[in-house]
Amino acid sequence: GRHVADRPRHDEVRDVVPVQDPVADLVGDGEAPAPRPAQPLGGVDADLALAAEHAVNSAFIDAGQRCASGSRIVVFRQVYDAFKQLLVKRAESLKIGSGPADDCGPVISRASRDRILGAISAAVKRGARVLTGGTAVAGLGSGYYIAPTVLDDVPLEDELSQDELFG
Repeated sequence: GRHVADRPRHDEVRDVVPVQDPVADLVGDGEAPAPRPAQPLGGVDADLALAAEHAVNSAFIDAGQRCASGSRIVVFRQVYDAFKQLLVKRAESLKIGSGPADDCGPVISRASRDRILGAISAAVKRGARVLTGGTAVAGLGSGYYIAPTVLDDVPLEDELSQDELFG
């Protein structure tokens, strides 16, 4: 809480959660100090191509099979369409395979692949849209590959938004 927000090297916390916002009470002790001037962490002035590159790298390194995988992205409305196009383009550029020059490898098992594809299919039936990917990829040797997948229109209350897919 306060001990984190007060430390000089954590000024970026003030840009992620404004200290006068009710959310600050959830992460602090309710007595957060007045905000100090700080540079925003992106927003509508962000380098969208760089943001899309980092988002894709976070989502698809290790085929998304890590706890720190970036599986959800929050984007300002003003830049949403431009960011979405860059994100899809970057995801489609990933090289799928298990070699050292590849970007996205296989998931751990056939059961994992089937579970992930089932979750994508179920989300689509509930209204989500596949912008790219969403299918198994064959012909890459041994392993269970899924094309890097970007979904849109996934409601916040949807199972896919609420549960960690891990893949």
